[in-house]
Amino acid sequence: MIINQIRTKLMKRLLTAACMTTALALAGPASAGWIPVTESLTGNLVISELGGTPGFNITATNLDGDVNFVALPETQLKGMYVRGELDLYAPSPLTQTEPIFQVTSTGFTNIFKGLLGIPDAGLSGVEIFQLSFGATSTQSGFGSFDIVYDGFTSDAFISAINNSIGTTLVNTQGSGVVTVEYGYDGSSVSMGITESFEGWMGFESLLNLAGQSLANTLGVGDFYGGTIAGRFELTNADIKFVPEPGSLALFGLGMAGLAAVGMRRRRM
Repeated sequence: MIINQIRTKLMKRLLTAACMTTALALAGPASAGWIPVTESLTGNLVISELGGTPGFNITATNLDGDVNFVALPETQLKGMYVRGELDLYAPSPLTQTEPIFQVTSTGFTNIFKGLLGIPDAGLSGVEIFQLSFGATSTQSGFGSFDIVYDGFTSDAFISAINNSIGTTLVNTQGSGVVTVEYGYDGSSVSMGITESFEGWMGFESLLNLAGQSLANTLGVGDFYGGTIAGRFELTNADIKFVPEPGSLALFGLGMAGLAAVGMRRRRM
């Protein structure tokens, strides 16, 4: 009799704790991750093989500066925010002194909500890889990874894209997998990109539209061949991500389930 009373009190406490945990998870604020990506990174950029066979390449040379690569495990995000300034200058022999493409955000701008991350079982938390480029750097490496996404691009970001390259994008939802094969050394990075996607045009088509728009702006539209090239400057760039508190909620529901099973066994 005493044992049964103890069990009943224990189950009630366990169930109460589970309900409180779930309530806190659903109502409480989620912790945010804030990572400085770079104070300054400059170099020459070429994005090639756009608009043709599936896949495209990104090559950056003459790099100078420090940058953090952020590896995020597959996570449901309440929001992913960015800030910083990116300037792209026309390639030689064109003589434009002002950027041909410029994006500036002094405050954090929300760009995405939904599933995002690298589906790697060994990636249990956020990992940051610090790279330093320049004449004295001796670093090198290569490999590959996938990025999965399934969610909504913010209306503000879609509007910024439309205003920048003259598109009329309206669909802010899409999903897909981007596979990146990469290599880097002291002053350069090369990446081969392939992707599968549903619900939108995909990154290659979007970049191709941007390339066509830039070529028309420069008056060389007839010579555009699926390549975006130029000198770039990335300054004061940061990323902030706010995860959904789903893992804590699931923990609370799991505790409640264990309590319910224990009470049913006691009755039996």
